[in-house]
Amino acid sequence: MRHPTLVAFAVTTATLAPAALVVLDAGPAQRAKLFANRSRTLVIDDAQITVALDRNFTDAGGTVHVKLGADKPVQVAVVVVGSSGNENQRMEAPPRAIAHEVVDLTADASGTIAADLPVRLSGAALEGSSGALAHYQVYVMAPDVADKFESWRVARTDRQRRAAVAPASSEVAKLTNNIEATWTPADRFVKYRPKSIAALDAYTRRRYAGFTIEVANRVRIGEPFAAAVAITNPGKEPATVTVDMRMPLVDENLFSSDAVTITAPASTTVTIPPGQSSRVAFEVTATHKGTLALEATLACNGGDDECKLPYRAPAFEAVDIIASKQAVARR
Repeated sequence: MRHPTLVAFAVTTATLAPAALVVLDAGPAQRAKLFANRSRTLVIDDAQITVALDRNFTDAGGTVHVKLGADKPVQVAVVVVGSSGNENQRMEAPPRAIAHEVVDLTADASGTIAADLPVRLSGAALEGSSGALAHYQVYVMAPDVADKFESWRVARTDRQRRAAVAPASSEVAKLTNNIEATWTPADRFVKYRPKSIAALDAYTRRRYAGFTIEVANRVRIGEPFAAAVAITNPGKEPATVTVDMRMPLVDENLFSSDAVTITAPASTTVTIPPGQSSRVAFEVTATHKGTLALEATLACNGGDDECKLPYRAPAFEAVDIIASKQAVARR
């Protein structure tokens, strides 16, 4: 699936030894800032409808609430699909079905027309072969259009897909063309603002209790900080792993150079006894304001077949990069 613009940092390498800094676990506010929570509007049967999510980032299995409002009674469909894990892999990979609900928007005793639909975000695959996030898209559209979308999603051939969303000029056809552009990456992706379909993005991360990134909530520009990877071996045999830290590809745009430096310690390979924990600290320096995403991966020595740890997906965390002390003093 296509990503909205999220962060603007780049990763470079350096040779400094990581500093021994105090670290704190970043909070959910930092993670949520990576994904701007926007509202959308659409028109169905002359009704002006607003759509928003109460949140668009949560741990896998978490619930988001789709909040709907209208200026007149109307019936809408809420369709939620999730990443298949094969995006940009040059193969046909329709999104996974997560939810499909028809909602009657009617006025309450006060005359307000609104609804709150909870949706559990579970079932999407981690996006890409090494991604830390699963991507969900929430669509609101007319019920008959939603039926066409589902017919397109389950179709097995190009001809069936084209027939499902005909005519080609319809907004649902444009929407599905954009989704198909991730199957065989080419220049077929066209940004457009539909009038009768609203689309919102949401993301989940797989949460591991024993494999996390520990980092401060806020760090100043230009000041090195520690991002430590904490790993617990819950097994009954020793596990030897190599740890890596990077900025995840949560944005399709090119990142500016020299925006972030991530320095690995002298040794990133550790052997963890059964039932014990280990920490590997990386030094990170950022030169831009914003919210920085960090992703840690584990590579088991001997390959996945000999891996003694249950962690198959990367760990994910975020930290706010704020103005330097000098910049604050000049104000």
